[in-house]
Amino acid sequence: MGKFGWSLPAGCNNINLPGEEDFDDSIPEELVTEEQRKEIIELYHNVWSFKSKGKPSTIDEMFENAPAGDFKWENDDPGDGFAYECDNSDCPASWHMAYYCDTFGRKNGKRFIEVHSGDEDGNWDFSDGWEEGEDSEEITNLLGERLDNYFSGWAKYWLYCAENAREILEAGEDPLDQVIKLSEIKPEELVEFFLAAAREDIKYLKM
Repeated sequence: MGKFGWSLPAGCNNINLPGEEDFDDSIPEELVTEEQRKEIIELYHNVWSFKSKGKPSTIDEMFENAPAGDFKWENDDPGDGFAYECDNSDCPASWHMAYYCDTFGRKNGKRFIEVHSGDEDGNWDFSDGWEEGEDSEEITNLLGERLDNYFSGWAKYWLYCAENAREILEAGEDPLDQVIKLSEIKPEELVEFFLAAAREDIKYLKM
């Protein structure tokens, strides 16, 4: 994945840290140990309190290798999807996938950036953009935070799965159908499976 990125609508730095009083303790004891329960809370804290130390690339850095004159760089491959929790109370699904493609170019002598977002059904929309002469802080921050938000989004998703292991086990698949052959995972190993995935994303988030 490239260094340019997208920021989730609900920035992780603006959400209260989940504490003991916020933690959903409905995970059946037969599926989670007390040690795992404590780790879920700890990992949630790691994700929600994360603040990127990276400095967003400038517009000049983004266009460093751009050709002279008018041009258009289009990315037709959206890459891996972003996991995000739905905040629409009328939506029957708790989690969704989103995809992003960026276009960089120069038209009539002015550089521009377009960000297009797509969903799992293949619907694409223009979601953000910038044109030379406009303030660039918002677009550079948005692109610069995408990689962090990719890993934080997936980490939160796997922790959600760990919290709701019983429901996922009964349904036979996780909310985004990301687990291959869930029926082959022993119930007592399910929470550890999700925790291992969350640890991996948090590891990359901190790199």
